[in-house]
Amino acid sequence: MHYTDVKSILSPKNGMNLYRGCTHGCIYCDSRSECYGMTYTFEDIEVKRNAPQLLEEALRKKRRRCMIGTGAMSDPYLPLEKTERLTRKALELIDRYGFGATLLTKSDLVLRDLDLLQSIHRKAKCVVQMTMTTFDEELCRIIEPGVAATRRRFEVLMELKKAGIPTVVWMTPILPFINDTEENIRGILDYCKEAEVKGLLTFGIGMTLRSGNREYFYKKLDEHFPEMKRQYMRTFGSSYGIHSPNGKVLGKLVKEFCKQNDVIYGTEAVFSYLNTLDERETQLSLFELGGSKIEERISNHAPARPPKAEEFCNSELLLANLEQLHTTELGAQRIRNNLHLDVDDVIDWCKTVICSPTSKIIRKGKNWYITMDGCTLTVNATSYTVITAHSNT
Repeated sequence: MHYTDVKSILSPKNGMNLYRGCTHGCIYCDSRSECYGMTYTFEDIEVKRNAPQLLEEALRKKRRRCMIGTGAMSDPYLPLEKTERLTRKALELIDRYGFGATLLTKSDLVLRDLDLLQSIHRKAKCVVQMTMTTFDEELCRIIEPGVAATRRRFEVLMELKKAGIPTVVWMTPILPFINDTEENIRGILDYCKEAEVKGLLTFGIGMTLRSGNREYFYKKLDEHFPEMKRQYMRTFGSSYGIHSPNGKVLGKLVKEFCKQNDVIYGTEAVFSYLNTLDERETQLSLFELGGSKIEERISNHAPARPPKAEEFCNSELLLANLEQLHTTELGAQRIRNNLHLDVDDVIDWCKTVICSPTSKIIRKGKNWYITMDGCTLTVNATSYTVITAHSNT
C-alpha cells in the first residue's frame, strides 16, 4: 500500500476510483491489463488520500445533482477500506450534498455503510452493484480467492433488500469451459430472484483477455486447471473478447429470466437506470424531511411541486439539513465583506439566522430567502449552499 495525491477524482461521467490496484486476487481481472498504465505491482494498492477533499470541491461546483459511481476499476471495499475509510468519507459527502450513489463491489464490507446507503436513497437514489460469477463455493474460492464467496454476497443482497436498497448483479465474466454451465447460471439466477435484484448485466457470456491480464490468467489456469490454457489458446488464439461456446443458450436463459421476473436487462438499459437520478424522486425525498403536510402529500402520492412559502415558516426542512450548510469560496468572501465576519464564523452566523424564531423564510425558485433583524440570507434549496448574506445595519 502507498499513498498519493491526485489532481482530480471525478471523471466526466461522474465516476471515481478511490483506490488503484486490488488484493482480491480474481484470476480473470481485466484491471491488470497494461493499457491502464499501472507502473507498480497490482497488489500494491494506491490510496488516493486527497480524494475526499477533491470530491467535495467537485460536488460543490455542480449545478445539478446526479449519480456518483465508484468501483469500475477498483473495488471500493478492499480490506484496507476498514482502516482508510475513503469510501465511507465519500458516501458521507454524497449524502451531505444530496447526490445519488452507485457502487460496484464483491465485498460484504459494504454492509458497514448501510446507514449512509439508506440515507442517500431516502434523499436521492442509491444502488449497490454486486459481482456474482460462480455459484459453486469451492470453484468461487479458486476464481475469486481474496473476497467473500458467492453465498455470502447473496446474503449481502438479502440484507440490502431488507434495507430497501435496490441492487444490480454483474454476472460477468463467465469463463469458457470453467463456469459457463447451465447449472452455474441457474444457481446465480435463483439468488437474483430471491434477492429481487433490479437489474442484471452479462456483457455477453464470456470475458476479456489482453496483454497484462492474459498472462496472469494463463498462469492461474496452469495452477488450478491443468491443460486448460492449451484449450484456450487453441479455441480463442489472441482474441481480446472471447465468448463461451454455450453463450447463446446461456444468454437466452438469462433473458427469459429477466423477462419473467421484471428485471432490467441489457447494457444500455441497466446503465441508464444506474446513471439516472430521477428529479421527482429527489424532490420527494427532500420533502420527506419537512413537516406533516408534506409527509401526508407523499403518502397520498400527490404530484411533486415546489413547497409554498408558508410551509417553511418554521424552517422545518432547512433546520433538518443544517449539518449540510456550507459556503462556496465566493459566497464566503461576499459574506465576510458584507458582515465583517471571520471565515470560521460565517456558517455559525448563518445557522443563528436560520434557527431564530423571528426569522421569516420564503422560497423563490431555486433559493430560500431568510430575513431576520435587517439581515437577508440566501441559501440554495438543493445544495444548501449559502450564496449571499446582507445586513442593512
